[in-house]
Amino acid sequence: MLADSIRSAGASALLLPLIEQRELAESQASKLVVLDLDRYQKVIFVSRPAARFGCELMERYWPQLPVGLRWFAIGQGTAQELERYEIDACYADQGTDSEALLALDDFSNVNGERILLVKGVGGRDHLNTELRSRGAEITELAVYERYSLDYPPEEFAESLLQHNINVAVVTSGMIAERLDSLLAPPQCARLHLIVPSVRVAEALSSKQYASIMVSNGAGDSAVLESLQQLAAETVVNES
Repeated sequence: MLADSIRSAGASALLLPLIEQRELAESQASKLVVLDLDRYQKVIFVSRPAARFGCELMERYWPQLPVGLRWFAIGQGTAQELERYEIDACYADQGTDSEALLALDDFSNVNGERILLVKGVGGRDHLNTELRSRGAEITELAVYERYSLDYPPEEFAESLLQHNINVAVVTSGMIAERLDSLLAPPQCARLHLIVPSVRVAEALSSKQYASIMVSNGAGDSAVLESLQQLAAETVVNES
């Protein structure tokens, strides 16, 4: 867990999740998609929850996964989650979004391929749209849904103040929107943010934060590296 890694590195960490992922109940439609798993050439997991809930669903019907399938993940964190299920997934080293994955040579010629996208309900359509435009046949398998967690704004801000929190890790656009809604401008001005992509950074542009740093992904190692860089820059700026 990221919080444990941060504490091991000598910093304090406060867990204040702003959204919750809940597994969708299995349906006849999702069961049929999974039973057809061996008919796809590629499977893409778009997030850690997609990897976790998707693999648990697949394990119910495939004690041994089909041979010949190629597995892909958006971001190192998602790939690490898949390792727990003994799946070695490819991911883009540069970037943790759909654009980075699509830039891989593996997706330069997908005409006629059947590709399964394992994801949450809603979300961006870019990956689906772009792969279809390249001639691939796309099936989406939604395995979880996102829910906002309720905090009274004053309670949330007070928690940050009491624990002397001056850095927040924001891993998605939805979390960015929730954070914006909970903090007043003076509170934002005291908070440094670490985000996994330029797209998430842009979702936070409506308010003036102390700084916004784009890390090399949402994996624990990438976030820790950004935290160390931020700490070093803060010391230099304050000296």
